[in-house]
Amino acid sequence: MNEADDDGWQALNWNIPSQYDRNYARAGYDRTHVLQLAFVYELPWMRESSSILGYVVKDWQVNGIYSAFSGVPFTISGNNPQLLAPGAGSITANQNGEVNVINDPGRDVKWIDPSIFSNPTGLQWGNTGRNAFRGPSVWNLDFSLFRNIPIGRYRVEFRAQASNVLNHTRWLSAGGGLDTNPNNPTFMQFVHSTASNDAPRTVQLGLRFQF
Repeated sequence: MNEADDDGWQALNWNIPSQYDRNYARAGYDRTHVLQLAFVYELPWMRESSSILGYVVKDWQVNGIYSAFSGVPFTISGNNPQLLAPGAGSITANQNGEVNVINDPGRDVKWIDPSIFSNPTGLQWGNTGRNAFRGPSVWNLDFSLFRNIPIGRYRVEFRAQASNVLNHTRWLSAGGGLDTNPNNPTFMQFVHSTASNDAPRTVQLGLRFQF
């Protein structure tokens, strides 16, 4: 078997007339739910105070962006030499049991039990469809803290910005951290995450002088 995330019949090569209808499915980039929230809040503490404490705690601003969205679909394809004649292309795997998806993916667990999948035999094309399975959902929080320091008619702005401030791992499915090689013992297991969608917490400090 072989697993792939595809967006059309070109990926699985179901390019014979009798199989065209098997290409009807969700797009490989489909996300059923997408939520993005942004906030900006100026802290109200001791704005009019001229004390040392007031000078330390006033004029701060907090900002953040929270994002959460569904995982993308992917296909689990199979291998059947009896059907892989020229022009037949790839086929999907057979599903032989119930799919139990875990709620908290990690490096030591399987996203889907690989034992429920098998290669079709005879003249079977496989009973699973294109993009019939979905990877894990993803969420992330970016956060920043600003401080405006007036100096006469000038102003210095201090910035502390953190991407993925909670250092939350974002596991990906096809083309990402999910092991798609059925010959590996980690098939259907998240062995790594990709830099395109999962970076550890990064913090950046900066000063901006306005005149």
